Amino acid sequence: MTCSAEAAQTSERPPAISIVLATYNRPAVLAFAIRSVRAQDFADWELIVVGDRCSEATGLLVGSFSDKRIRYVNLALNCGEQSGPDNVGIARAQGKYIAFLNHDDCWFPDHLRATMDWLEATGADAVIARSATIFRSESQDGDDWHTALTGAGRGGRYDPVDTNAPLSTVLLKASVARRAGPLRAAADCFGTSSQEWIFRIWNRGFDIRTMPHLTAILFPSGVRPNSYLGSDASEHAAFEPQFERPLQLRLALLERLRPPLRRPLWRRTAKSVAVTGLRAAAHLGWCPNELIGRFFLRFRRGTFIGNLRRSRGLPAMPEREPSAASLCARYVEERAGGKSDSPAAQP
Repeated sequence: MTCSAEAAQTSERPPAISIVLATYNRPAVLAFAIRSVRAQDFADWELIVVGDRCSEATGLLVGSFSDKRIRYVNLALNCGEQSGPDNVGIARAQGKYIAFLNHDDCWFPDHLRATMDWLEATGADAVIARSATIFRSESQDGDDWHTALTGAGRGGRYDPVDTNAPLSTVLLKASVARRAGPLRAAADCFGTSSQEWIFRIWNRGFDIRTMPHLTAILFPSGVRPNSYLGSDASEHAAFEPQFERPLQLRLALLERLRPPLRRPLWRRTAKSVAVTGLRAAAHLGWCPNELIGRFFLRFRRGTFIGNLRRSRGLPAMPEREPSAASLCARYVEERAGGKSDSPAAQP
């Protein structure tokens, strides 16, 4: 075999990890997420950016990186939430493993290498990394922020009650993702679609381990009012240079960790009883996240995503069964906005 043939064969080999990144019209923060992928110290990856019918600015931003490992798919129809773009990304992933990254989150440079190593070292089917969620106040000095940690389990394993597993912290075998089936539409869920999916993977007997290493920073849009109405990425800009000193940044994040409130005895007892009940329900196949949304928070199906869209400054979810009049109104609006003849990006 010639050198050129060997090079061609190598270039056609599927990547080890496919990264699925769902996005919707926030190119300013998306840029930081993509840069955190390109800064990984493990380079055998492909990045599939799936736009939920995004404007042209998102495609231009993705194209500006000029990286052959990055593909952009812009959906022809707007799903209104993350499950649709994530399912498209899973379907088009070529890697042995699949990782996820939300467009407003960032990874430490060792995230992919650490999660893949931990998965292979433990023989797990999926791994959940630790992450620091950034909560910021509206103080004038701009330095009043604290963190909360996600990704803790029980004995190093995913726990259906205790473990909060944001998708940005998850890496799993591609075969497992496909055997678990697609993420459910948020309109069909009482809680978070992604948490129902992780629970479903666990409920089907797959081994999900928690990794004792902090490798992601989350900037959840749901606790940042009207986050989709502007292009503010000042928080991301403040943190990005600190990834060059990862140990120092991890210590700074942990120093800002807000301790849990000390609850009265009766509340601690009530919580213990509730957790016992939820854990028993989980072993019977009921997702605790869904039960909490339905019976404790009194949500209907789709209430959670509806509230989330309002907090982000977005309109109500797209109608699933629009009338002819609703379809006409939507097409008129798209024509006025110049969207009707805009081709979607091809995979």
